[in-house]
Amino acid sequence: MKKAGIIGLGLIGGSLAKAFTRANIFKEIIAADLNKNHLTAAFNDGVITSYTSDIDDSFADCDVVFICASVNKTVHIAKKLFPLVKKSCIITDAGSTKLNICQELSAFGQNFIGGHPMAGSEMAGYDASTAHLFENAYYILTPAPDTPVENINALTQIINALGAIPITVTPPMHDSVVAAISHLPHIVASALVATVASASEDSFPGLYKLAAGGFKDITRIASSNPDIWGNIYLNNKPEVLHMLNKFKQTLTNFEDMLKFENTSNLWQFLSDAKDFRDNLTAAPPTIFGRIYEILLNVVDSPGAISAVATVLFENGINIKNIGIINNREYEEGVLQIILEDDASRIKATTLLRSMGYDICERNNSKM
Repeated sequence: MKKAGIIGLGLIGGSLAKAFTRANIFKEIIAADLNKNHLTAAFNDGVITSYTSDIDDSFADCDVVFICASVNKTVHIAKKLFPLVKKSCIITDAGSTKLNICQELSAFGQNFIGGHPMAGSEMAGYDASTAHLFENAYYILTPAPDTPVENINALTQIINALGAIPITVTPPMHDSVVAAISHLPHIVASALVATVASASEDSFPGLYKLAAGGFKDITRIASSNPDIWGNIYLNNKPEVLHMLNKFKQTLTNFEDMLKFENTSNLWQFLSDAKDFRDNLTAAPPTIFGRIYEILLNVVDSPGAISAVATVLFENGINIKNIGIINNREYEEGVLQIILEDDASRIKATTLLRSMGYDICERNNSKM
């Protein structure tokens, strides 16, 4: 493939352009965006080779086009693209709902493949984009049953070149899963903010000034773009409503436990939730691959990451991902290190322990 098109140069589209350029995947990248500042910034950064303010013949010779727009605009954009591009061109999107989009575009040929990079930020716009956004992130594909295998393979190769992890599922499965792990958490975060804001106004003026630690951590995603999320909910309404009903039932059950002081069930509820959360990164091997993780108790301070990274680098241990997990209420700081295989994990564990680092045995013992 020689030429890629990107429609929408916000966080996702801009990050794709930067990642494509860094990995030298395409010789040409044409972009379109309603915001001319995004286009000129990307062109001046050297991450696109040309741009246009509209969807036109500039995309005619593209080998693949990524639609990085709001989910309510994806179908309209794709329908404009189909008559313009060559028959072999793969058209894909980056939206976080898939069933409605895939169903509406199924009549327009076999070259549309739904896509959803499981990466992002509460920040928005080209200025928030980074070339490493997709590294070690799951990138979901939802091809139709009649999608040519060569098209799936071609798009998978591109995703691998980004450093992401491609996963193929059906559109209904995708929408069901993201309703639970992505859409519901955003609703909960927004509801928590609204509840505290209301309490602050009604009874506790200035309450928000005390918000820190767990509250800030769990509500961070409430800062995401309202237009994007509103359209996501509407496009995935059945699955979101299903998860909301399950969540309401969970809250009702918890309310009853507390109201009637059913201590055994209350403690069991909290214990089960803790165990499930603790095991999220320590899950056994699945179709998604195994995570080789080390967690260290460290002080979240300047140089904490670089000191550990330097030690591992000097001893020939390759790091796939590393970062501080912030939770100031419960930990001084936890450094998460993702390694490429179990041998590397064992070697790194032995090395770091010999240097006096405090490694969390609880998670590592279940890997």
